[in-house]
Amino acid sequence: MKFKRFVREQMFSEKEAKDYLCWVLVDRAADYYTLMMREDRHMQLRQLMKRMEQRFASKHLRETALIRFQNLALYAFEEDAGAGLWK
Repeated sequence: MKFKRFVREQMFSEKEAKDYLCWVLVDRAADYYTLMMREDRHMQLRQLMKRMEQRFASKHLRETALIRFQNLALYAFEEDAGAGLWK
C-alpha cells in the first residue's frame, strides 16, 4: 500500500516503478522479485505487486492487532478497577 502511494505521488512510469521496487527489496523479497522477472520480464506492476502481497503479506495481521488491542483494553480496565479497591 505504501509503495503504491509512493509510485502514484512520484508519477513513476510502469518501468520506473518496477526498477524502484527492485532497488528497495531485500533478502527473500528481492530473490522472489528476481524469480518473477526471470519468469516474465514484461509482467505488469499490478500483477507483480499482487503476487508479492500474496507471498509476503501477513494474513493474520488485522486479527492479531485486534486481539492485542482487546487484551490491552481489558488489562487497562482491570488495572483501573483494581486500583479502586485499594483506595
